[in-house]
Amino acid sequence: MTDISPLAASTRARFGDAGVHAIVRAGRTVHAVSLGEWVEGEVVPELLCRTGVAG
Repeated sequence: MTDISPLAASTRARFGDAGVHAIVRAGRTVHAVSLGEWVEGEVVPELLCRTGVAG
């Protein structure tokens, strides 16, 4: 299985502390961001509104 801890760490580093905000792609909506549990117990930033950001 692939070790995802480097990906999770780089994602946390990019967003910094919990409480920051994000804009998804070229959207105009500002989303609140918190840290949430991901795969294998890794903690990563996630949008509080649960808006999808993939593909």
